[in-house]
Amino acid sequence: MENVLNFIKFALAHAHKETLPKGANVPFAVGEEDAWEYLWGTTGNVCTQSLLDRKYRNTYSKEMSRAEFDKVTKGWVENKVHVSDCEGYLDAYLHIDKSANQNYNEFCTEKGLIAAISRPFVIGEAVFNGSGIKKTHVGWVCGFLKNDVLVVENRGFKFGVVITRMSERPWKYRGLMTKKFTYTDDYPLPDPVEFVFYRDLKKGCDGDDVIELKKLLIEHGYSNGITIDTKNSKHFGSSTKKLVKQFQKDYGLTIDGIAGKKTITALGGVYK
Repeated sequence: MENVLNFIKFALAHAHKETLPKGANVPFAVGEEDAWEYLWGTTGNVCTQSLLDRKYRNTYSKEMSRAEFDKVTKGWVENKVHVSDCEGYLDAYLHIDKSANQNYNEFCTEKGLIAAISRPFVIGEAVFNGSGIKKTHVGWVCGFLKNDVLVVENRGFKFGVVITRMSERPWKYRGLMTKKFTYTDDYPLPDPVEFVFYRDLKKGCDGDDVIELKKLLIEHGYSNGITIDTKNSKHFGSSTKKLVKQFQKDYGLTIDGIAGKKTITALGGVYK
């Protein structure tokens, strides 16, 4: 059996790199290869129009309009995006076809409710939500943040492969996939890295990078009307735009309310 770190390296390489939190401590580079997206019932397929049509007809038509579906999947076919569901991410790596529930039942040992297991989390450990009867979603421990654990997961249709904080997600169960991988505590964890911005942020944007922008604004004294600890903290709304414009005015920048490279750099952020 191979070391689970090989899978984690693969998982991080295909994650959306802008979801890596500031101060994250992960063993491998994030987003070195094309980011994967979520499509239920797939295992690393290259997206085609016929695949999208079939998935919409059989699955997504029950929960959204075709226009909304097309908006989310825009560019996937042209860019030959790889798609999988949550367990499908692991299935693509192992060339198998299982469910999250089968993963828990067939691959995992030292498993159970997170609340009932006291040992430290290790890189590559699987985490699940669902019930005692059926596990419905899976992710994998991929690093650490001060007072938190980081998980790489194919989160859902509108998210794709992302890195999330365990404290912000409803994980209930955990287990080591020792029936498929070996584990070690000898993994390379570099010093925590600075958060890096990879896109211009404007009104309507959502993501961890919006939170980081708000933190920079608050550090510079621009805090009126914005929060970083509510369900809307990842959203760039009117209040954030107003503060960005005020900062731009005060620092002699173009006043457009868009946090691009010059604005983020002036705030002390790193933009690539």
